[in-house]
Amino acid sequence: MTFALLVSRVVDLEQQGRDPVQLRQALEALLDRYPLCFGYWKRRAELELAAADEPAAVAVYERAVVPCAYSVEMWTLYCAHAARHWADEPERVRGLFERALQYVGSDYAADGIWD
Repeated sequence: MTFALLVSRVVDLEQQGRDPVQLRQALEALLDRYPLCFGYWKRRAELELAAADEPAAVAVYERAVVPCAYSVEMWTLYCAHAARHWADEPERVRGLFERALQYVGSDYAADGIWD
């Protein structure tokens, strides 16, 4: 399947809003083939959050930072998730931010992570 077809499938399922299992499968198919698409990793993690499964969302972000290790955008999304959902675990949040800085800290666009 082409990128356009995979994206079209995801968009169609999101608009229908009926079957999260099919949407999950469509996102997985897209990400298996195009793992650097950080926006679709975010959608995949948000799908888990919609099902009230924060640990599954973290697992998605952990999978995402493997192929996207040097993506400021991916780390920014993951760090924002951590800041929102782990407010009562400051050491855990700090650890993730420090990990992000190891990969993208010298990137000119990483100012959001440094802040």
